[in-house]
Amino acid sequence: MTNTNNNVLLDLQIQIPIDIPLDIKNILIKNIGSVQKKFLDILYDKIYDDNTGFIYGFSNNSDNNNDNQFWIKIGRTKREDPHCRVDEWKGNIEFCQKTKHNKKLERLVHLLFNYANQVRVFNDCNQVEWFYFQEYTNIVNIISILNRYLEIFMNNNKNKIDDENDKFCENNKIDDNDNGKIYNNKINNNKCKICSKQFEHILQL
Repeated sequence: MTNTNNNVLLDLQIQIPIDIPLDIKNILIKNIGSVQKKFLDILYDKIYDDNTGFIYGFSNNSDNNNDNQFWIKIGRTKREDPHCRVDEWKGNIEFCQKTKHNKKLERLVHLLFNYANQVRVFNDCNQVEWFYFQEYTNIVNIISILNRYLEIFMNNNKNKIDDENDKFCENNKIDDNDNGKIYNNKINNNKCKICSKQFEHILQL
């Protein structure tokens, strides 16, 4: 369908594959059709040099967050301790999720929550990758489900992605016995955990 006044192609919601978990689908359909399509495209995209790392979320002390309205910045790091990255932003880490597909998962998360994406201004500088949720949203659980789905998807679709992508899937396995370190705030490397009492009731698994 085309708008004849300005020839802008209208965004329409697309058919989402039935194998995507319902929790993910319910969030994905909050976005416009072009974002939904990009999300699905990224699943099959070749992402070179992808490897093990963390998806993390943090807030600022000045954020007046509550159950139904809260700010959170979502990013990624390859460092062994995600606190080091968050400390550079002078933020309060709220959760982290260890993943074998660090870059791809971050892109998928940003697209999934695109409807809540906001640019924030601090000290006259724009900061991206911030999200403002205006309803109860268990983002920790959603990211954990997405991470598990991505792992299954990558294992089941290696031939469809291509030989190069197959290589990075095989070369970035996490040892099943590697439970990682337990940090000061009791974040387990392999699971989403909440380290802020302020977010405990919002982002509870």
